[in-house]
Amino acid sequence: MRTAERHREFFDVAQQQGGYFTAKQAARLGYTANKRNYHVGAGNWVREHR
Repeated sequence: MRTAERHREFFDVAQQQGGYFTAKQAARLGYTANKRNYHVGAGNWVREHR
C-alpha cells in the first residue's frame, strides 16, 4: 500500500471512531511497532490506554 493511501485509510478509520484507533488497526494498515512508537514519541499520536 502506498504511503498516501495508507494515510487516507488510516484517517478514515480514526474519523469514523471519533479520532481513536487501536494498535491492531494501525498494524493492519502497515504501521509497524517501530512506526507506532515513533508517532507516540513524536507527539503525533497520544496513547490513551495500553
